[in-house]
Amino acid sequence: MPRRSCPRPLLWLLALLAVATGLTACGSDSTTGNDASAATPSTAPAKPAGLTDIDVQLSWLPTAGFAGEYVADDSGYFKDEGLSVTLTPGGPNVLSIPTLLTGKALLTWSTPDSVIPAINEGAKIKIIGAVMQKAPYAITSRADNPIKTPQDLVGKTIGVQPNNTVTWQTFLKLNNIDPGSVKTVTAGFDPTPLAAGDVDGWMSYATDEPITLGLAGTKTEVMLLGDFGYESLGQALVVTDEALADPAKRASIVAYVKASMKGWTDVTTDVNPGAQLTVEKYGKELKIPLAQAQGYLEAMKPLITSGGGPLFTISKEHKQAIIDTMAAGGLKITSDELFTDEILDEANS
Repeated sequence: MPRRSCPRPLLWLLALLAVATGLTACGSDSTTGNDASAATPSTAPAKPAGLTDIDVQLSWLPTAGFAGEYVADDSGYFKDEGLSVTLTPGGPNVLSIPTLLTGKALLTWSTPDSVIPAINEGAKIKIIGAVMQKAPYAITSRADNPIKTPQDLVGKTIGVQPNNTVTWQTFLKLNNIDPGSVKTVTAGFDPTPLAAGDVDGWMSYATDEPITLGLAGTKTEVMLLGDFGYESLGQALVVTDEALADPAKRASIVAYVKASMKGWTDVTTDVNPGAQLTVEKYGKELKIPLAQAQGYLEAMKPLITSGGGPLFTISKEHKQAIIDTMAAGGLKITSDELFTDEILDEANS
């Protein structure tokens, strides 16, 4: 459910043109009540002498979803690894994969739904790890009319955003739910219709809409698509094959991953410092309520640690499950084409 990316198939060649010419990219979801198109300055610390500069293109605005990077930056973990890191926020007019391909960033964040079409169109890129081993894609419903299993969808009305249609159809297919048994209506990204009872369920992120609705007084039930066969990742780290083959760039990637893992380890231990950095420093312009940032990170924690192994590590079995899920939606690729464990092996050695 790539809400923060273009609908599939991703025409990344057109996206490259968009980057070069400043054309508007695809739309996105809600942004805590702020103008998502507003420019947000890059977060670049003053560079101490002797550090290597690298640019990292985030996949969205500087929300709590990148708190591990904020902690790594603010706590000096990047500096300890010899790096001066510029964390460049994304947004509805920023395409992270084309930014990577044009050399404007050494690393970026994405999802298999967006990476696979790019590879199939010729992009030489790999996923080297992921923050969330279980993607946050979910159907959110009201607690007084809960949808807890795919079978509960039958006879219900579900709001689905146009660029999530393939994910929705794939999820129904994987669970043998007749699409005709569910009323699907076109939705935006503001879940007010769910709060008002106009629909029974809402395509959402488990880390986002349920938190905002809860803070506004609407109790919710969250059904993660990943609990019912739709295997994917959240916030996958992506690099180019060219960078992997360059010794200096590769060393910087390994150093970045080491520091980032330390930051996310801190977040899974205590969400409060990362939430505070989000609202007071890195995402200050978005005016995100602290409770919302805290709720976002609390919802992220089980998704980050669901793999059961070291952070960022995607098991062989999970990789194959992702490949199978994407194939059910028409995106075919092999595990070796999509993933590499080389960087994590070096980072954890």
